[in-house]
Amino acid sequence: MIRRPRSPRNSRSRLLPSAAGLLIAATVGCIVTGIPLDQAGLAIEIREDGTTAEITATLRSGSGAALALEDGQSVEINDTALTEQRTGTLTGAVMQTDSYDIAVREPTRGVFRDTVASPGTLMITTPADGGDASLGGFTLTWPVATDATVTITLRQTLLGTTTTETFGPQDDTGTQTFTAADLQDFRQGGDLEIMIDRTTAPSMLNGIDDGTVFFLQSAEVAVTPGP
Repeated sequence: MIRRPRSPRNSRSRLLPSAAGLLIAATVGCIVTGIPLDQAGLAIEIREDGTTAEITATLRSGSGAALALEDGQSVEINDTALTEQRTGTLTGAVMQTDSYDIAVREPTRGVFRDTVASPGTLMITTPADGGDASLGGFTLTWPVATDATVTITLRQTLLGTTTTETFGPQDDTGTQTFTAADLQDFRQGGDLEIMIDRTTAPSMLNGIDDGTVFFLQSAEVAVTPGP
């Protein structure tokens, strides 16, 4: 399971082919230049934490080589241009919102625009943070998202020993019931941390041959185990 930065506890909210015309693809090692962005492999990851959306975009040629931006090429989210951290990787951050406007600027083609909706803030609704959870069994609930998978982790540290149980990845149904058998390795006397990590299925970007966007979210509470 991939762990991600989490928001403060009170928040608990945890994105080808060859070039046409006069452009000629030039390959140097694993780096490719000269491919129009609408013909590139573009994957956008939007990681929401309840306040900020951190964005990582990867650009690849049809062969999978890193694609370097050319003059005039850019990828923008909500009017914020992503920065090329290294060849083939762009990053940026915007305020978390209900939807994100994506603009891919390709000087030989124009601007390709699309809007993607956030799956909504991920938060654990029951049990409440700081509340109780029975080791005889309890039900975890959160707002469901369409076309998403979740991984749920239970973790407890007692007397220097950490016990962890992981469930998933599995379809996001908005609920998970834990039985006494699921919880048999946990004890009273120390907080039980409950963490949910959610990943949405990739959706296609308008106008981009191989463009996708997906969301990553996480949420966490700590509860008191009881009988």
